[in-house]
Amino acid sequence: MGRNRRLLLAVMTAALLVLAGCGGSNHRHFEPWEAEGLWSGSTSSGGTFDGVILDTGEYWFIYGTRAGAGSVIHGTGYFSRGRFHSDNGDDYFFGYDRPFRSAFSARVEPERFIEGDIYIADRPEGFSMGYVPEYRFPANPAAAAREWRGSATRLLTSGDFVMTVDANGAFSAALAGSCEYTGRMLPNRNGRNVFDITLSAVPSCPVIFSANGVAVVTGGRLVITAITPDRSDVFYAVAQ
Repeated sequence: MGRNRRLLLAVMTAALLVLAGCGGSNHRHFEPWEAEGLWSGSTSSGGTFDGVILDTGEYWFIYGTRAGAGSVIHGTGYFSRGRFHSDNGDDYFFGYDRPFRSAFSARVEPERFIEGDIYIADRPEGFSMGYVPEYRFPANPAAAAREWRGSATRLLTSGDFVMTVDANGAFSAALAGSCEYTGRMLPNRNGRNVFDITLSAVPSCPVIFSANGVAVVTGGRLVITAITPDRSDVFYAVAQ
């Protein structure tokens, strides 16, 4: 099974390199931070495609359909031959009990756009995203300190979500039909509009669960994406 997964990932990555046409002589050098930002756009099939890329190259993408969020894709990217690539992505497609492997290759114009091809649920999709200027501003703990109501999803669980954040970033939260959680969200060290977030199920929860990731607050909306330490599950929430 492990050999087959490695072979599949190698084939996926090779296919994206062919699609990207990156065998040429473009050796322009980029650092991961040149892809940094909050991004919003769509896929070639008409789905929504949004996400955040940190200055380390770590990324969190959210693929959406007409029915709502379809998956969260997480990994780390790097630049090679003038393009931004990732071959270690995990695609947490909701409704499946484990993540798919994912890879992508994209052209980047810093703080303007990212466009390329990515594997979602083992199928290639084109995507294009534009830069969201609100990312340039520092994360504001005061804007996050309030009660939030919306919905949250794990791979096999979803429901109404309520979260209360205090002035120090500590929070308590509840996912209907699942567990209650506690945690903390603090501004990321990069000084941009993104928070680091950690959350854990309370001891009374019948299932041990913890996750780490990022949160973004823009336009009165909170979005959380976090994964478990063993990368087997995801926590995604949208609230207002």
